Amino acid sequence: MPAATIGVGFSAVKTSFELIKSLRELLTKPEVNPGEIQARLLEIQALLIDAQKGLADAEEENRKLKHALEDQNSLRALTEDMEFQRDGGFYVRKSEAGKGLIAYCPLCWQKDHFTVPLETLGTPGSLKCSVHQTFYETAEHREGAKRRAERRPASTNWRALSDE
Repeated sequence: MPAATIGVGFSAVKTSFELIKSLRELLTKPEVNPGEIQARLLEIQALLIDAQKGLADAEEENRKLKHALEDQNSLRALTEDMEFQRDGGFYVRKSEAGKGLIAYCPLCWQKDHFTVPLETLGTPGSLKCSVHQTFYETAEHREGAKRRAERRPASTNWRALSDE
């Protein structure tokens, strides 16, 4: 829409210049009509106000478009940085690889493009999204759970023992 508001501004300025030219011609006549000059000056003033408003509107629209373009470029850069980790089913940022595992909720990212870090739970590889209350487990967590289960004593059927 800035082209339309800029066009209005330029049109108002052009008309103002034409009115100024006609005013100069009026002032060269022997009989100057002050009322006619006053009317043309008011018309010029209104046109210049229209031009100012049109250009201000165009400037505001231009600012909004620049901001939207910056947002779009930032999202594109972030999208290129995000990588889906099959082990765990969450996203990580490639640029954060040297910082250790910083996992991001796949639901938050896919739905709203929000980078919500997953909370680390008590055991390594066990994560949770505080927004969606969803849980994610890596192979490290599954292997640890398997080792813990193998170390537990075999369950005892207490009822069978009491029957003896």
